[in-house]
Amino acid sequence: MPVQLRQLFAIMLHTCDLSQPMQVWEKHKDSLCEDFRHTAELMDGPVFNSDLIYNNALIIIEDIVLHMGGNHLSFFGKPGPQRQEQNGFAQGLFRDRNYNVAELTELIETNVPRLVADQRYAFDSIMSTVHEGRGGIFFLDAAGGTGKTFILNLLLARVRMDNKIAMAVASSGIAAILLKGGRTAHSTINLMATDSPMCGIKRGTDQGNLLKETKLIMWDKATMSHKRALETVD
Repeated sequence: MPVQLRQLFAIMLHTCDLSQPMQVWEKHKDSLCEDFRHTAELMDGPVFNSDLIYNNALIIIEDIVLHMGGNHLSFFGKPGPQRQEQNGFAQGLFRDRNYNVAELTELIETNVPRLVADQRYAFDSIMSTVHEGRGGIFFLDAAGGTGKTFILNLLLARVRMDNKIAMAVASSGIAAILLKGGRTAHSTINLMATDSPMCGIKRGTDQGNLLKETKLIMWDKATMSHKRALETVD
């Protein structure tokens, strides 16, 4: 529920021209951060940093607004989140591992047996590669309405169920919203518009270290992107 609430708040900021967004945040911030608070209690016990929890939620909300083509939170009269470079790696791990394992397990146990033969083959092939750490590139191509997004979200859930990082990106903001924890590829991987494969992530940085920890990168609508973008990730 907090994930959906953050998405709703971001949509309201972007499309509804809220007259008092600060009051909305102050009134509902605990509900918007409920999952973060639960994770922090499991990790640190009853003593945890509430400001860090609120800040992480604001980062995600701002990212959603930006992915929809909107502005930073400061544009709406609300102080923007603190994106401190030295804490980027920790914040990234916190965000990308902040999932309810019990819910993910139930999702997998309920839906994987329902996959048809072709879907199950794709699911098992990709997960086998992830578990064995062999690396590889898979293209999932099928007609519209055949369950591609459904399989993508199941793959994300299966990796995250083991408390590992699965990065969900898409070539457009609309497509990214359909993936659990989805973000645009250009903002996540920091792709640069050049004639040669290049991204703005440097070795040893927080973003670079986070990518090293990532077990699966799921890129929806990849064929909409320039071939140089795909070569950069490869």
